[in-house]
Amino acid sequence: MAIKLYEPTVLMALIERVEAGSTMVEWRRGRIEYVIKREARLIIYPEQENWLNFWEDIQDIGFWEWGPDYDVLEGEGINWYVDVRFRGRRHRSRGSNAFPPRFGEFCVALTRLMNGADFS
Repeated sequence: MAIKLYEPTVLMALIERVEAGSTMVEWRRGRIEYVIKREARLIIYPEQENWLNFWEDIQDIGFWEWGPDYDVLEGEGINWYVDVRFRGRRHRSRGSNAFPPRFGEFCVALTRLMNGADFS
């Protein structure tokens, strides 16, 4: 059995669009559950190399320095939430119609972790 050095304790990411529904990613029981609009569900088992690349990517984009809240009163009705715990470090961030710097790159890193299952 391979040692799982790079798996998180917590990984939860959610994007909700008023018109288009939601996309959720959650690390549970040694796998990623990817749910679109509460209907389609995909189970993903990332390789350790994918995890390592993910941690490097989010470090590079400054994820650990994001603020806790990003809100704008007007906008398209997009809410999001990210909660990550890895090696004793935990960070949560959320927003409504506003995003931290390089949020799109975080979405790309998560998509790569999931072998192309789109998180955006």
